[in-house]
This record gives sequence, C-alpha cells and structure tokens, in this order.
Amino acid sequence: MSLESLFLDALQKSLKPALGCTEPLTVALASAWARYYSCGELKSMDVKVSANLYKNAAGVFVPGTGMTGLGIAAAAGWWGGDPRQGLQVLSTLDEKALVAAKQSLSSQTLKVSYCDHPDVFYTHISAQTDSESICVLMGHCHDGLMQVQVNGDVCYEQSTEKPFASSSEQLDKKWSVAEIVRFIEQVDLKKLAFIEQSATLNVALSELGERDSMGLAIGAQLRQQQRRGYISDDLSTEAMILSASASDARMAGAPLAAMSNSGSGNQGIAATLPVVAVAKRLQSSKEQRLRALAMSHLLAIYIKKLQSPLSALCAATTAAMGAGAAINWLLGGDIQQVEQTIRYMIGDISGIYCDGAKPGCALKVSTGAQAAVKAALLALGGRAPLSDGVLERSVDESLKHLGELTLSALIPTDQAIIGWIAARQN
Repeated sequence: MSLESLFLDALQKSLKPALGCTEPLTVALASAWARYYSCGELKSMDVKVSANLYKNAAGVFVPGTGMTGLGIAAAAGWWGGDPRQGLQVLSTLDEKALVAAKQSLSSQTLKVSYCDHPDVFYTHISAQTDSESICVLMGHCHDGLMQVQVNGDVCYEQSTEKPFASSSEQLDKKWSVAEIVRFIEQVDLKKLAFIEQSATLNVALSELGERDSMGLAIGAQLRQQQRRGYISDDLSTEAMILSASASDARMAGAPLAAMSNSGSGNQGIAATLPVVAVAKRLQSSKEQRLRALAMSHLLAIYIKKLQSPLSALCAATTAAMGAGAAINWLLGGDIQQVEQTIRYMIGDISGIYCDGAKPGCALKVSTGAQAAVKAALLALGGRAPLSDGVLERSVDESLKHLGELTLSALIPTDQAIIGWIAARQN
C-alpha cells in the first residue's frame, strides 16, 4: 500500500460520526442487535463489559435519556435503537421507546457488570425473552459486532480486524510526524474533501453547547468571563471555548453527533475545533484550513495508534497534540517546528489521566486546546525542549514512550480508578 493510500485509508476508517459517548453506545448497539435478532418480549438481560469500557460509560449521559450509565444505554438500545445506524444507534430513540426503556430498568432484571478481558472493547449481552435466548458479542472496536447466537445457534459471526495497534512495534514503519506533514502538503485537495464534515458536525455541537450552557457549561462560562474582561479574546481562549462547548454538549447527551477520531468523540473534538478557531482568526484560506484539519486528525490517529485503545491516559489531550501541530503549520511552521510543537505538548500535558467519561471531560478538552495554541507559538520561536524525562530528540520516539506508558506503567492507575468508579455505582 502506498503512503498516500495508507494515510487516506486511516482517515476514512478512523473518522466516524457518533451520537453520544462511544462506550455506552457500544452497549446500546449490542442491545439493539439483540433486539434485531429476537421476536419475543424481554424478560431479563445480563450485560458484561471490559473494565475499561465500564469506566468510560458509568458517568456519562446517554443521548435522549437524561440518564447516565450502562443500564439505560442497554435499555434504550433494546427499546429504541437501530443497530444499522452504527454509532448513531440511538438517533431513532423516541419518547415511547424511552418510557419503555425506563420502565424496563425498574421492572425487568437488567444486570451490568465488568470483568478483566484482553479486549478493552469486550461487550457481551445475554437477553432472555418469552420465546428465546439471545447472546451478542462485540469487540475489537466500538461498533465491532462479532457474534450473535439465538437459542444456542450461531446466526451471525464475523472476525473483525483490530483497527488499533497494541504496541508501537506493530505500527507500520511508514508512520512518522514528518511523513504525515509531507503527505498533507502534497496530496490532491479533492481527496481530503470528506474531512470538512468533521468541522461541520463539531462546530454545530459547539454552538449548541455554548448556547444552551449544557453539561458543566465550561465553554459558556469561559465566554461569559471573556465578556466581563477577565480573560482575553485571543487564539488560546477561542480554541478553549469552541472545544469545551462541544465536549460540554456531547457529555451531556446532546442530540447531535460528533465526528469521532479513533473511536472517541472527544478526541475528534480536540483534533478539530482548536484548528477551526485558529483558522478563523487567521482568516486562513479554505485549502489551508482543510489541510490543517486533515493534518490534525491524521496526527491524532498516529498518536493513538501508539497507545492502548482505552487506558488511564487522557486521549483527548494527546489528540490535541495533532491540533497543536496543525496550528503551528497554519502559523507558518515548517516540519521541524511542527515536530517541536508536539514535543512541547508531551512535556506539558502528557501526565493527564483518564478517570472515565463524564461532563468533566470538557475541562481536559479545554486544557488540551489551550496547550495546543501555547505549544504552537513556542515552537515558532526556534527553541526546542531538552531531551529528558519522557522526551527524546526524536518526536516519534517521544510519542512511543508516551504510548508505552499506557501499555504498562499506567495499568495500576487504571485499575485504581476503575475500582473507585465501581464502588460509587454500588
């Protein structure tokens, strides 16, 4: 596969519209598939997921329900989801279905539990109706349907290729920050046209979040303080407000889809909106803006490929490294300065942990946006961070170190966080 084909394929596979947080959507999708293959009245349902998926679903609002957690996600998927819509499975949820879903939570036996499993996307649903038993297995990615059994007979089975590398050694050696920048600068612009949808979807989400002060209203509050004159009207603030507002809306269960990156809406937001904010302020051309968006998304994909798909490292902040690099490029940075932007960000915000999907994610998204602008500007000055700590002289080696933390050192941190979240659910 040519380098151009490799990168375009990665962009097309990793950018997907998603209505709501993708971890509860996985459970809603599995439940909707169970309903799709059944014909009876639901009597009971048992939901079992990986510990990481549980962590990222327990505290986030499920679109259209006003409720949090995997229980309502499973119930909404069964009563009102359309599995053929993929990560927009709950776009068909209506009031009648919602009433039935909420009733099932109180009247039906619906159990949710988690387990240690090598596949962080592991989701197993066992449903019993008045006429059959249905088992649905999902894995490898958020929308990866692997097997469906009805009364013990396999009626669907699919081996799904993993979309993420589990370690840096498994990543194609063609990937590097420099190669991505060269690709973005040279590729036919028409081949990147589909990237524009990321801006369309995520800007709409941001506008809704700010207008309606959704979730923690981080974006709306920052805008209010800006109008009072307490914070300035500059690149950094605008990047924070646009990004935080979109995350506010998404984590509050907004009825609009985000363009996700590598399976995460917040990663998609973090890779999109800081670039949109800066491009607007700089009055960048449509071509510059589109290439910068593609660069940000592709770098975010590369950085995530070096990490565990779900871990104790906040991937929204590492996705923002792609935005920082693209902002530096919009400001006239060359390949070396783009690389130094990422190194600055690794040295700045690489220690932010993921403690589950929740409204507070908007805080971390805003931090990533602010750091992206700061690093982009610092890199223009020509100085480079020293090679120490997690940083190597090579930006690619530095990113590998960051990924290695998620595969080993941060596992005990992840386990501690999952334990705290589980204790609050009981």
